[in-house]
Amino acid sequence: MDRKELREDYIELGKKVLEGLNSDFAVTSAFWFLLPDSGWRFVVATPVLDRDGPAKAYETLQTKLSAILGTDNSFINNVSVVSPSNSLIKLLKSAINTGPDSISGIRFTGNVINSQYIEGAYIYRIS
Repeated sequence: MDRKELREDYIELGKKVLEGLNSDFAVTSAFWFLLPDSGWRFVVATPVLDRDGPAKAYETLQTKLSAILGTDNSFINNVSVVSPSNSLIKLLKSAINTGPDSISGIRFTGNVINSQYIEGAYIYRIS
Protein backbone atom coordinates (compact mmCIF):
# COMPACT_ATOMS: atom_id res chain seq x y z
CA MET A 1 0.00 0.00 0.00
CA ASP A 2 1.21 3.49 -0.81
CA ARG A 3 2.29 5.00 2.48
CA LYS A 4 0.66 8.36 1.78
CA GLU A 5 -2.68 7.26 0.35
CA LEU A 6 -5.12 5.19 2.34
CA ARG A 7 -6.67 2.66 -0.01
CA GLU A 8 -10.43 2.67 -0.48
CA ASP A 9 -10.70 -0.98 0.59
CA TYR A 10 -8.99 -0.12 3.89
CA ILE A 11 -11.50 2.69 4.43
CA GLU A 12 -14.36 0.24 3.91
CA LEU A 13 -12.65 -2.36 6.10
CA GLY A 14 -12.30 0.14 8.96
CA LYS A 15 -15.97 1.02 8.69
CA LYS A 16 -16.98 -2.65 8.68
CA VAL A 17 -14.84 -3.32 11.76
CA LEU A 18 -16.27 -0.35 13.66
CA GLU A 19 -19.84 -1.34 12.77
CA GLY A 20 -19.12 -4.86 14.04
CA LEU A 21 -17.49 -3.68 17.24
CA ASN A 22 -20.34 -1.29 18.02
CA SER A 23 -22.55 -4.11 19.23
CA ASP A 24 -20.60 -5.09 22.35
CA PHE A 25 -17.08 -3.61 22.43
CA ALA A 26 -17.07 0.00 23.61
CA VAL A 27 -15.24 2.18 21.08
CA THR A 28 -14.90 5.87 21.91
CA SER A 29 -12.63 6.63 18.93
CA ALA A 30 -11.62 4.81 15.77
CA PHE A 31 -9.52 6.02 12.86
CA TRP A 32 -6.71 5.23 10.48
CA PHE A 33 -3.53 7.14 11.34
CA LEU A 34 -0.46 7.57 9.17
CA LEU A 35 2.74 6.95 11.11
CA PRO A 36 5.65 8.54 9.22
CA ASP A 37 7.99 5.55 9.56
CA SER A 38 5.62 2.60 9.38
CA GLY A 39 2.51 3.52 7.39
CA TRP A 40 -1.18 3.33 8.23
CA ARG A 41 -2.48 1.95 11.56
CA PHE A 42 -6.07 1.45 12.63
CA VAL A 43 -6.42 3.03 16.08
CA VAL A 44 -9.20 1.99 18.46
CA ALA A 45 -9.70 3.83 21.73
CA THR A 46 -11.65 1.82 24.26
CA PRO A 47 -12.23 1.90 28.01
CA VAL A 48 -11.75 -1.90 27.90
CA LEU A 49 -7.99 -1.20 27.86
CA ASP A 50 -8.15 0.80 31.10
CA ARG A 51 -10.53 -1.64 32.76
CA ASP A 52 -9.02 -5.00 31.74
CA GLY A 53 -5.45 -4.18 30.67
CA PRO A 54 -3.76 -4.44 27.26
CA ALA A 55 -3.50 -8.23 27.01
CA LYS A 56 -7.20 -8.76 27.70
CA ALA A 57 -8.20 -5.83 25.44
CA TYR A 58 -6.24 -7.26 22.49
CA GLU A 59 -7.52 -10.77 23.19
CA THR A 60 -11.13 -9.55 23.25
CA LEU A 61 -10.56 -7.47 20.12
CA GLN A 62 -9.01 -10.40 18.29
CA THR A 63 -12.05 -12.54 19.12
CA LYS A 64 -14.38 -9.80 17.89
CA LEU A 65 -12.36 -9.32 14.69
CA SER A 66 -12.54 -13.05 13.96
CA ALA A 67 -16.33 -12.86 14.21
CA ILE A 68 -16.44 -9.77 11.96
CA LEU A 69 -13.82 -10.69 9.36
CA GLY A 70 -13.79 -14.47 9.45
CA THR A 71 -10.52 -16.35 9.20
CA ASP A 72 -8.46 -13.39 7.96
CA ASN A 73 -6.66 -12.32 11.17
CA SER A 74 -4.07 -10.15 9.38
CA PHE A 75 -6.04 -7.00 10.23
CA ILE A 76 -5.07 -7.34 13.91
CA ASN A 77 -1.45 -6.67 12.88
CA ASN A 78 -2.49 -3.17 11.79
CA VAL A 79 -4.47 -2.30 14.93
CA SER A 80 -3.40 -0.25 17.93
CA VAL A 81 -5.64 -0.31 20.98
CA VAL A 82 -5.30 2.78 23.16
CA SER A 83 -6.95 4.35 26.17
CA PRO A 84 -9.55 7.08 25.60
CA SER A 85 -7.18 9.30 27.60
CA ASN A 86 -4.27 8.69 25.17
CA SER A 87 -2.52 11.91 24.11
CA LEU A 88 -3.27 11.37 20.40
CA ILE A 89 -6.97 10.91 21.17
CA LYS A 90 -6.99 14.08 23.27
CA LEU A 91 -5.19 15.98 20.51
CA LEU A 92 -7.61 14.93 17.78
CA LYS A 93 -10.58 15.46 20.07
CA SER A 94 -9.51 19.06 20.60
CA ALA A 95 -10.16 19.66 16.88
CA ILE A 96 -12.90 17.14 16.02
CA ASN A 97 -15.79 15.57 17.89
CA THR A 98 -18.02 13.27 15.89
CA GLY A 99 -20.21 12.12 18.76
CA PRO A 100 -20.15 8.77 20.55
CA ASP A 101 -22.22 6.70 18.10
CA SER A 102 -21.31 8.14 14.73
CA ILE A 103 -19.43 6.50 11.91
CA SER A 104 -18.08 9.41 9.91
CA GLY A 105 -15.59 9.59 7.10
CA ILE A 106 -13.37 12.57 7.77
CA ARG A 107 -10.06 12.89 5.94
CA PHE A 108 -7.68 14.84 8.11
CA THR A 109 -4.45 15.36 6.19
CA GLY A 110 -1.58 17.79 6.54
CA ASN A 111 -3.08 19.65 9.50
CA VAL A 112 -1.59 21.09 12.67
CA ILE A 113 -3.30 20.85 16.06
CA ASN A 114 -1.65 22.58 19.02
CA SER A 115 1.69 22.65 17.16
CA GLN A 116 1.46 18.92 16.36
CA TYR A 117 1.58 18.02 12.67
CA ILE A 118 -0.87 15.32 11.58
CA GLU A 119 0.40 13.87 8.32
CA GLY A 120 -2.68 11.79 7.71
CA ALA A 121 -5.77 10.42 9.40
CA TYR A 122 -9.10 9.04 8.31
CA ILE A 123 -11.53 9.47 11.18
CA TYR A 124 -14.65 7.42 11.79
CA ARG A 125 -15.24 8.44 15.38
CA ILE A 126 -13.65 10.78 17.93
CA SER A 127 -15.63 11.31 21.12
